[in-house]
Amino acid sequence: RALQHEEHGFTLMEVMVTILIMGIVFFLIAAPTWFGLIENRRVEGATNQMVSELHFAHTSSTNRLEDWKVDLQPNSRTYRIGACPDPDVCAAPLPPDSGRSLEEGTEVRPSGGGMVEEVVFEPNGDAQITGAGRIRIAAADGSPCHEIEINEATSRVRVITNVC
Repeated sequence: RALQHEEHGFTLMEVMVTILIMGIVFFLIAAPTWFGLIENRRVEGATNQMVSELHFAHTSSTNRLEDWKVDLQPNSRTYRIGACPDPDVCAAPLPPDSGRSLEEGTEVRPSGGGMVEEVVFEPNGDAQITGAGRIRIAAADGSPCHEIEINEATSRVRVITNVC
């Protein structure tokens, strides 16, 4: 009698094709979600950076007893922050070395109610806002985005997430 060998299992080629198909399916399903999470984290980081800058300007104003200003550039990732050059009129532009930037791929955009162009923090704790609406931080393509709301009487800064 001859021995018969029964084959059990899968060939290397079958396993490799299966893994390839699973990888393609995973990439098609998970990649958009993954890249969306990365974009959302980038906008969150830029929003947190702007909130920290606003808190810094408010604290510096009350500690140093001088007006501090945050100038925002619409549809740009650059802004300026610093003590007002003229203590009587804070309308003078801030010096060029006071410029800062948000994370690459994010920018300040007008919100539905308009655009906050400038925030001046006064030593008494008040905030004077030039422009209307809120500060909107968005990805370069507009979504996702978060908005920052500033209470003029108390200088309280509040983040409103996922408003786009």
